[in-house]
Amino acid sequence: MESRTEPSESGDGPPRPRLQLPASCDPPPPSGPAKQLVWIIFGGTGHMGRSLVKCALARGDLVCSVGRVFESRPEDMEGIHENCLGLLCDVRSRESVNRVFQQVMDQFGRVDVVANCSGYGVIGSCEDQDEHDLRNQFETNFMGTLHIIHATLPYFRRQQAGRYLIFSSTSGALGVPGLGPYCATKYAVEGLIEAMLYETDAFHVKATLIEPGLVRRDEPDSGNNPLPTWGHFFIKPPSEHYSNATSPALHAKRMVQWLGDRQPTSAVKCAELVWQLGHCSYPPLRLLLGSYAIESIRDRMRSVTEELEDWKHLNFATVPDSDREGNDDMSTEATADSATMQRIAVAKQSLRPRVVFSGIQPTGVPHLGNYVGALKQWANLQREEPASTKLIYSIVDLHAITVPQSPETLRQRKREVLAALLAIGLDPERYEFPVDRPQSKLSLASSSTLEDGPVGSRLKLGLFSYPVLQAADILVHRPRATHVPVGHDQQQHLEFARECVTNFNHAYGNHLVQPSTIISPAQRIMSLTEPTSKMSKSHKAQRSRILITDTPEEIRSKIATALTDSVPGISYDPANRPGISNLLEILSVFDTEKRGPAQLAEVYAQSSPKALKDAVADTLIAGLNGVRDRYLEVSANDSYLDMVEREGARKAQESAKETMDIVKAAVGL
Repeated sequence: MESRTEPSESGDGPPRPRLQLPASCDPPPPSGPAKQLVWIIFGGTGHMGRSLVKCALARGDLVCSVGRVFESRPEDMEGIHENCLGLLCDVRSRESVNRVFQQVMDQFGRVDVVANCSGYGVIGSCEDQDEHDLRNQFETNFMGTLHIIHATLPYFRRQQAGRYLIFSSTSGALGVPGLGPYCATKYAVEGLIEAMLYETDAFHVKATLIEPGLVRRDEPDSGNNPLPTWGHFFIKPPSEHYSNATSPALHAKRMVQWLGDRQPTSAVKCAELVWQLGHCSYPPLRLLLGSYAIESIRDRMRSVTEELEDWKHLNFATVPDSDREGNDDMSTEATADSATMQRIAVAKQSLRPRVVFSGIQPTGVPHLGNYVGALKQWANLQREEPASTKLIYSIVDLHAITVPQSPETLRQRKREVLAALLAIGLDPERYEFPVDRPQSKLSLASSSTLEDGPVGSRLKLGLFSYPVLQAADILVHRPRATHVPVGHDQQQHLEFARECVTNFNHAYGNHLVQPSTIISPAQRIMSLTEPTSKMSKSHKAQRSRILITDTPEEIRSKIATALTDSVPGISYDPANRPGISNLLEILSVFDTEKRGPAQLAEVYAQSSPKALKDAVADTLIAGLNGVRDRYLEVSANDSYLDMVEREGARKAQESAKETMDIVKAAVGL
């Protein structure tokens, strides 16, 4: 969306930005007059509907504000504005909705836009919600929307014009714990509107599903509401089974009670964009409002896409492998084209057990960038992957000698990394833990050298062999790695490994497995002193990085001296405000509400850099709680570390030997 500026309301303040829909949808010009429209706004007494009513009236439109009968009185709806007709309606009743439409036609003579901001939800587990709760939600959210369409669509169809602005929710695309039936109603509304648009395309009827994220009430709701609600949500006490403070069923309750009216997205700003939708020529099917909505839906789409890719092989045609005698399928197999056979091969490979491989160089105690970029994901995989998934996490020591270092230093750093991996909660019983790497023959020939000369004397083979070492790590184990978590800057190395598999299998038969990529969702953590460079141990300034074993005092001190800027307020802009943006990235990684950096920037928009740093330090200390103590405990237990190292080396040698035997036999050695 574009951002324009307009004078402040007082006339003497700085110009404030005005949100503008993209030009592709042909919105009304930011300064020119717009055609006067007639609106019916259902749910006009709720916080979103109230903001939309005021926005439309302020811009000269004619509005019917439809209040909710359970919280408003007829006298509440009188005298709102000379251009506003105030009515009451129960959207669950078709007759009530029909009366509203007829009264608007009698008053204004036409209707151009119908907005449905009405809604009702119950916060509570699916099991705790009774039939009354379920019916109320479906009759209000789904049947109410259908009643509105039934009352107005015949008129729009005859006029060959008209539009609907239907307030759905991110819950129409996400399953939110504690809002199960409410989500079901929003899913139903989204399917209804999408199908209706196909049916009415010839009648030039337009519709947009508006999916707000967390929207704050810029004004309190009516005090006449007799229900114990937050907004239009009734908060139902949990039963004993779901009363635990950490129960997922209480997620929605915790969210609204913790946020209160501190949600990052403003209902007034949302209303401005929705008003523009009423005037634009080419509205979208969906409009997401707020960074929470965008990030949540993007994560949901990514998850669906990944699941689709993981299971798409079940739709491939397959041919039985045996028992073919007398079967006409033999001719089918003989005539199957190469593309089909390739899909069959992919399908068979997809049915292999899932094996996840990843490695870390022994560079000493990991810093925050290492933890966020790799180790945190390792711990998540250990927790989330089923027991059938094999996890292979490796300390890749051959990679460390691509640059010169003393044997004592290398041994010490391997020990520190091993202790750190155990300290963050990785369990050697859950995964294979190779520490010594036996696959050099797979990656390097003993005669590999550079020519003598002034250039060759300075360049080391390790500079060029690093991608080969990575490919060898991935391919050497048996069972073969099927998935490899990588950072954004390592994807090309995995592509090299995949190319190695393709070339080898083409030349010698289908012996190696082509691994798939697991991209870490986390952004790179940057240096605290030079936020345009990533956090690194090679930086000379100790304060540029946070080690996962730093004390709370050290963390606070380093965060307090992190480089920021002198621009007022907090905003997420990595290009122009790298220091502030880096702090927001760190805060986002450890934020218990899973908010993205842009969303957090809205929360802290009016805060000072010091306040942001304090919040980052508090959240980071809580996120790393216990790691330092466990690290010191494990480091002091030499016999335990020795045992883990020996067992890891044994497993690595056994799995690598099997692979090397297969490779040697395939190439004729």
